[in-house]
Amino acid sequence: MKKEKVERTVVIVKPDAIERRLVGKVIARIEALGLKIGQIKRKKLTPEECRKFYPKTRKNLPKIYAAVEKLMTENFSIVFIAEGEDAIKKVITIKGPTDLLSAPKGTIRRDFVTDKERKLHSQGKSVRNVMHAPDDKAEAEFEIELLFGKMEE
Repeated sequence: MKKEKVERTVVIVKPDAIERRLVGKVIARIEALGLKIGQIKRKKLTPEECRKFYPKTRKNLPKIYAAVEKLMTENFSIVFIAEGEDAIKKVITIKGPTDLLSAPKGTIRRDFVTDKERKLHSQGKSVRNVMHAPDDKAEAEFEIELLFGKMEE
């Protein structure tokens, strides 16, 4: 009997969410989707790693990127692999869009971002949006290898 391939993606619970003690709530939302938590660790991202995670933002929105890099490298994040059927799509959906003003109810970014951060975001001044996850399979594979090394199938 052939074992089905498990889809994997990365979730980074950002330093702002750790400060607010949201790690367990984020993990609970991911697990509620039927996904399992694979490897997990506490990690302080370096500026070099951050540049690899956000190349489009760095190129197209340098001021916003500078704030993202500062946030992501100023303290520890919790990084983990979420795995299971349609893991990438499920995590993207529960995460919600980067634009906090359009994030629907029930998404992590809508439910856990403060009103203060939402207001600052509307002024282009905030990047504190609880979590990061890749947008597609290629990004997921790249980020998994960057954070955890080559994964066995």
